[in-house]
Amino acid sequence: MGRFLPVVCRSLDVFHKKLIVLRINDRLSVAIYVPEKVARASEVAVDDGVRVFVFPHTQGLQSSNYRAVPTKATYRLYCDEQVFQLYHQKRRNTWIFLRSPKGDDALYRALPSVGDKRRVREHTMRQQINFECKASIALDKIGRDMKTHIGKIQSEGVLGGVSIFV
Repeated sequence: MGRFLPVVCRSLDVFHKKLIVLRINDRLSVAIYVPEKVARASEVAVDDGVRVFVFPHTQGLQSSNYRAVPTKATYRLYCDEQVFQLYHQKRRNTWIFLRSPKGDDALYRALPSVGDKRRVREHTMRQQINFECKASIALDKIGRDMKTHIGKIQSEGVLGGVSIFV
């Protein structure tokens, strides 16, 4: 628990081709394909190499089966143990932002054993009180209809179903 972003960071640093799959909420899943190595804690120019896949789980007039959008020239990627950020030229123009949240440990802070703390923390994640990571995604960069259909994704806790394929 709480090891998703460090594993992503290590995978980006070690392997050439990676597919990161996230289930953002009940309405949306996102996959990010990174075809090159990204050094830990450094900004790397990925230009048009990264692909973002969006899979809406809902049906509607403006819903599509899925969308695949490549990045454009001058896109950059930064990843460390706490943050994953895909942005255009400057960090304030971020497309995908994943971060490790500060969890609410009030339920298990006073427990005496480490094992009990881990079990209660895992239970809070299943109950969606705490999350492994939080995501903010600019859906308007994928398509205005996608943003209209899904809604705003800002600091939403990523539900279970996070995966990394190398």
